[in-house]
Amino acid sequence: MKNENCGSGIVKFFNFVTLFFFLSSQILFANPGAGIEMALRGEQPAYLNIDIPAELGTLDSLYEAPSSVNPQFILHIQDAHANYQAQMKIKELLGYMDKKYGFKTIFVEGASEKLNADYLRLFPDAERNLKLCDELAKQGELGGAEYYLMGADKKTEAFGIEKASLYRSNYEALTKVFGAATDVVRFFNGFDAKLDRAASKTFTPETRELIADWKRFEQGRREFMPFVRGLVKQSKKILNIDLESLFSQVSWPQITRLLVIQQMEKDLNKAKAVEEQAALIKMLRG
Repeated sequence: MKNENCGSGIVKFFNFVTLFFFLSSQILFANPGAGIEMALRGEQPAYLNIDIPAELGTLDSLYEAPSSVNPQFILHIQDAHANYQAQMKIKELLGYMDKKYGFKTIFVEGASEKLNADYLRLFPDAERNLKLCDELAKQGELGGAEYYLMGADKKTEAFGIEKASLYRSNYEALTKVFGAATDVVRFFNGFDAKLDRAASKTFTPETRELIADWKRFEQGRREFMPFVRGLVKQSKKILNIDLESLFSQVSWPQITRLLVIQQMEKDLNKAKAVEEQAALIKMLRG
């Protein structure tokens, strides 16, 4: 009897210890700032340590693919098309990545074959060719990758990632949709009618009127500012949100600032504005 009690006590003791460490680990994992770090951090592979100068861009996210025998590092550059300053930054960034990390292969959006910089070498000297590229970039006709190729070494290659056949099939599908415009309109009109019947049984009268007003605006049968004014009125009535308050610009910046501008227009002195415009023109001509 004494041994059984002793064995039972030991079992209870170990159960308590197990429960304590289980709860401790769960709490600490849920709150890593509790003072004890239970999870060990893995060492970051060397090829994921990449440094990009702040003046050239920022590294938004990093994705590590599953392990492979020959891992490849791919840098995805988000492009602002036809923006001259952005294209110049891309050109400089590609040069930096090549010089520091040995990037020699570029994949370009909007092209379907290997890029050949010789097509842009229209003059016998490099200076005029680069000036031509600069003018094309300013007009939005040349991207930073193509511009960079003009001065890169022969080992650097650029390939288009598009497939012309896919563009052709997408274009043909689009023409079929436009060609069946009558059937498409008939389908959506019937679908809208079904939605209206369902809404009449579910939504409140205020919600149905709000949706109807939005449809009129989308169809071009409602002026923009009256539509916005209607939204302001309904938001204050239904959601208790005053979009005309300056504090609302934290959550609704576009609408709030638009309303402020509309109010400022009422206070403008048009005659004074015309005088200032004439004075400015006279000064510029001088």
